[in-house]
Amino acid sequence: MPQPSTKLKPPPKPKLLAKGKNKAASNAQPRSFAPSKVLRQPTPAHQDEPVDTDLQSLIDCQHSILIPSPEQAILCTLSTGLRTFIADPGFQDKLNTIKQLFYVRDFDRIFKNDDLLGVYATEYIAGRSLCYRMVLMRHAEIRDVLRQKEARIVCLGAGNGSELAGIAGVLVGLDADVAGTEAGRKLFLHVQDLARYPVLEPLLDAVYETLPISRDRLQMSVSTSDLLEDFQPALSANIAAADLVTSLFLLNELLHQKAKFVKFVTTLVGTLARRGLWLVIDSAGSFSETQIGKGPSAATGDGRTKAEEQGGRTYMVYHLLDKIAALEYVAGGNSEWYRPPKELVYERGVQNMRYWWRLYRKRE
Repeated sequence: MPQPSTKLKPPPKPKLLAKGKNKAASNAQPRSFAPSKVLRQPTPAHQDEPVDTDLQSLIDCQHSILIPSPEQAILCTLSTGLRTFIADPGFQDKLNTIKQLFYVRDFDRIFKNDDLLGVYATEYIAGRSLCYRMVLMRHAEIRDVLRQKEARIVCLGAGNGSELAGIAGVLVGLDADVAGTEAGRKLFLHVQDLARYPVLEPLLDAVYETLPISRDRLQMSVSTSDLLEDFQPALSANIAAADLVTSLFLLNELLHQKAKFVKFVTTLVGTLARRGLWLVIDSAGSFSETQIGKGPSAATGDGRTKAEEQGGRTYMVYHLLDKIAALEYVAGGNSEWYRPPKELVYERGVQNMRYWWRLYRKRE
């Protein structure tokens, strides 16, 4: 679940919502946009890596299908699916409330408040969706999953719709290797979160309406549960059958209860299918830091030096995940930026995003 970056000063305190005091929704029309200036050449992570020709073909195919650009097409899908929430006259007051709660890390009062979920998703979905699309698309292992006859993906903490939009943005053109058709391929997407977001069904309808993706190609199911408690049997079954599980901007929100966080990671890794993939993306800032006190790390069982045991140290979460013996490190980055092209248009704007990421595979 995405969250805004922290600032030195807290956001303004939200105004009380009084009857008849809400500001009217803006009637301004979206700005016109120029043709895409996005680089259409995939950039290797390292200069000595060869260019991924399959990725290049997918990028070229998407640019020929989605006009003026794939990124703008996804944003248009978001605008279509979220138009009711965008037009909410109390949007800004609710957003101020969300920012204030983020500042004090009171996540439950955001994600257990049905009145805030639509505004939260609408505000932060754009940059996340485009970033997730980019990360998902650039890895051959993930493209191979999406090209399977029947693929299964479980997205944890994904009720805001960013993963749905990002995955849909990868599917367009992915089947062009079979005479330009979908070739009977199916993707079963299971979305889990703490609460049932009101945006998921409208977004899925918008995907079918605005993108060349059929209802057979992409099918979605939804469940709600608290990941810091025991996994529900149905969720465990979905994870065990999944080719790919994602935890995108989720782990940082579970860290505030360290013992339960360790239990969550242990249970998740134990439930993953053998050779199954786990994609993690999270904030590259302090939200992803955790303090390890005296003694060995409970998350990894990795012993520390005597000095570390006495004083404790602060670690980024990926340092701990990388030590899990049951996981094979496939790829990752410790600090990367997604900066959207300036000409993109979305009613709430498209935010830059600094993140770390890991792609793991469960060992045999």
